[in-house]
Amino acid sequence: MINRARWVVLALAAGLTVAACSSGAAATQPANLEGTKWRVVEIAGAPTYGANPPTVSFGKGRIRGDSGCNTFSANLTMDQTAIDVGSINSTLRLCEGDVGAIETQFMRALVGATSFAFDAEGNLLLDGDGGEVQLIASR
Repeated sequence: MINRARWVVLALAAGLTVAACSSGAAATQPANLEGTKWRVVEIAGAPTYGANPPTVSFGKGRIRGDSGCNTFSANLTMDQTAIDVGSINSTLRLCEGDVGAIETQFMRALVGATSFAFDAEGNLLLDGDGGEVQLIASR
């Protein structure tokens, strides 16, 4: 089992793309991420799948979500387009197979994120040492 300190090291080495879920029409870009919810659709170019894809929500200086297997939260600092996700607190369920692999990629990319932007469709893009993460707005 990987301890919390190793999660941070691994996060800097992996890539992730996340896309959040919209109602079909192009989503409008929020002024900031406060109070928004997103669903991960792609991590490092690979689509997420299954009944329980990773999700994230932003609020009050925190990020919270579900990795697809475990729930998590962390402190969050944002300034303009810069983002810094602090140490992640997570439940400790064992996640095997594809679910475990997606969770590992997701956590690595999330911790490695250093900037955010929105694409033309309003999807949230997180980028950093872990690669790009694309998210779709969850309504």
